[in-house]
Amino acid sequence: MNTITWLHISDLHFKENDEWNRNIVLNALLKDVKKCVTGEGLRPDFITVTGDIAFKSAIEEYERAEPFFEKLLGATGVEKDRLLIVPGNHDVDLDAIPGMISRATRSLVDDRDGIIEVLSDSKERGSLFHKFHHYAGFITNYLENKSPFDHDHYYFVRTLTLAGRKVAILGLNSTWLYQKDFDRGCLALGEPQVRKALEESEGADLRIALMHHPFKWFMDTEGSCESLLVRSCDYILHGHLHQTGVTNLSTPDAGAMVLAAGAGFQGRRDRNACNWVRLDFDNNRGTVYLREYSDESGGFWTEDTRTYENAKGGRYDFPLGSKTTPKGGKKVPRGRTGVRAAKMDPALLESAYLRQVVQSCKSLPLGIIDPRAMEQTRQQTMDLAPLYVSLNTTSQAVDEGESP
Repeated sequence: MNTITWLHISDLHFKENDEWNRNIVLNALLKDVKKCVTGEGLRPDFITVTGDIAFKSAIEEYERAEPFFEKLLGATGVEKDRLLIVPGNHDVDLDAIPGMISRATRSLVDDRDGIIEVLSDSKERGSLFHKFHHYAGFITNYLENKSPFDHDHYYFVRTLTLAGRKVAILGLNSTWLYQKDFDRGCLALGEPQVRKALEESEGADLRIALMHHPFKWFMDTEGSCESLLVRSCDYILHGHLHQTGVTNLSTPDAGAMVLAAGAGFQGRRDRNACNWVRLDFDNNRGTVYLREYSDESGGFWTEDTRTYENAKGGRYDFPLGSKTTPKGGKKVPRGRTGVRAAKMDPALLESAYLRQVVQSCKSLPLGIIDPRAMEQTRQQTMDLAPLYVSLNTTSQAVDEGESP
């Protein structure tokens, strides 16, 4: 078949004191995976895991994860070298970060120049990467050195030939700066990491980037990295938010689809979720299959019909963009072609813009107010409407020669 298929899971949170509930949810996930493979024909070419395998990055947590991955590989028929994993913030051992390193990180790596300086120096990087020691041991040992992880291999590029296309998967590390009270707005991919990964994947017909954090979690100076990835990658996968998401990012120069996986396991009553993607080149169509867990009737995974009104049956169909054209094929701008832009009423555009502003600014994430409670308040917001106070000002012209 002229298709490419992958399974995207994230945020599994293997921790010591929740084994009973976790097993119920993840065993049901394995059952659903088998159903998707046999019933829907969704046999994945590879599996992506966008971080947070562990909860406190303890050795025992990774040991608990190994049997699950073995069963997942068995259910899908995917070989271990096509299990593609990047670290999340829960894969960082916070107790392994000395206070001196923590303070130095805050003061030195706070802008683009500082990020470039650290990522360009192996010794500088080494001082920050001991906190990944348990994650690194798991990746190196479980994946049998197929994807080693250390301060010199903190990202990866895996190239596969699928459906007659050269497919590059970029495994990016969004957690190398993560430490206590150093989370949202303080993180970075860093230009050296992104540019090197793009250079190593040069010539690919299809680029898929993996990272744990969404773009909005990074420093303001990381805009160049976002632009590079949107311009060069077809699909950008992340986790962290514990929310399913399908977003198309576009600029006059390029566009990419951003796919967020919900948490594979957060709790029995939480919105545990994952997704599948299939690209069908014969029909020039792609499909995102959204799945979620229900704790009813003993627990089962099913179509996610709640996240998007127009994703009927938990499916979102989309046309394939030009970045998926094989090498040698003609490249055209992403999206629809041959369609004349409709004339828009400026008043309608202004009205739509104002509605979007109101929708975007009507609430404030609580995590911004109290960064210490970031994990607990990530999905909680404060309604700003009751706090709004109208401010009317007047200005007075200043005659020439007078001081304002």
